Amino acid sequence: MRSLLLVLGLFVIVSAHSTCLNVADITTLTGKLVMKTYSGPDDDTKQYKRFVLELDRPFDCVVDVDDSFLEWNKDVTVLLTAEAMNDKVQQYMNKHVVVSGEAILAESGYHFTAIVMLLGGINNYAEDVKK
Repeated sequence: MRSLLLVLGLFVIVSAHSTCLNVADITTLTGKLVMKTYSGPDDDTKQYKRFVLELDRPFDCVVDVDDSFLEWNKDVTVLLTAEAMNDKVQQYMNKHVVVSGEAILAESGYHFTAIVMLLGGINNYAEDVKK
């Protein structure tokens, strides 16, 4: 009986853990793309502007996330992976979008959100829903 309970308990833990976002997952997220200004960490007084996706639906679970970040599950810093993307991304500012890319955890205070997405693609939400 104990063995059965142990197996059942492990199944529940693994199942619950599998629904979490993992580092290096390729994922698609929806939300409003905005530009946010942050103060530098520690003694750095410089202001930093970052593309941020304000998520439609907050994350329920992210494996190994640093939840000390303010609103760790609601905002994602979007890093552009190609120079040409900078021009393309501007047209999506302050709009509801669908972004896809690789999700990683913040590695420094300069990421400003707990989760960072290496941008692979971006579309207007309305266009993506029509497909």
